[in-house]
Amino acid sequence: MNYFEIRNADDILTINDNESCLYLKYRINLKNLPLHDRRVESGFEYLYKGDGIAYINTPRGTYQVAMYIPIRLRKPDEYYAYALSCSAPLRHVRLTEIRNQRHPDRIDHWTNYLQVTFECDRVEDIRKITDSIEIYVYSSRMPKTGTSGLEVFDKYGVPMYNSNLPTLRIAQIIRKEFNSDTLLSKVDYEMGTIKFQRIKKPGMCYVYPILDIHTPTGGYAQHYINWNGDSVIIDTNYRGEVGTPLDPQSVKTTQVLICELDGTENVPSTDEMEI
Repeated sequence: MNYFEIRNADDILTINDNESCLYLKYRINLKNLPLHDRRVESGFEYLYKGDGIAYINTPRGTYQVAMYIPIRLRKPDEYYAYALSCSAPLRHVRLTEIRNQRHPDRIDHWTNYLQVTFECDRVEDIRKITDSIEIYVYSSRMPKTGTSGLEVFDKYGVPMYNSNLPTLRIAQIIRKEFNSDTLLSKVDYEMGTIKFQRIKKPGMCYVYPILDIHTPTGGYAQHYINWNGDSVIIDTNYRGEVGTPLDPQSVKTTQVLICELDGTENVPSTDEMEI
């Protein structure tokens, strides 16, 4: 039961005393983070310790770029959500949480990471792109501030909302489902360019699920997200024969959440690569 609710003009519930808002805990910039060529430096210590950005030249002639931010400061009952902004276009960008046992200080022990990956055409572009990327980490553990403003608590006294802290605001949901059990044509899967609507400072918050369809005969349909500042462009990678039955494990939905980052400018940024 909610004893306190705030709804917007469209009667959408925005704040209550039963569900915690996520507040902006870290704002991370990647400026001057060292670059490492993975064909030259075969080790992974720098990568999984958060000490650099790795890139590799692919057989297609493009460069795949990856960075990992170790998640070692999160409390057991705390949850993170992430957003990314970039003034430069990003191709095939992904922002996701993974885990492995390769952290140099925790070999054979699981460590979670925020993984950011993208592609570009020239090695010279990597520095320009990464220097313009900012990562936003939102936390479910809303702190008390004891200052003026509105604070909302649940029945146990746990903070649910604090007007002194920037919170995660989803501004646009891009979603499409492809419910066929057989392979459709490439045109059927194409989503193209989606412009953002009435967002002052857009951020790419969440890309999940994302289309990943396969057939037993080697066919596939996959989506890749391109960031363009005021829009996303969803590419479709496709091969196969229309009507072929799909693998039951295929992911048939693409969803991209866009958030509003306006108002986060006063939150100090950090170059510490641990969250």
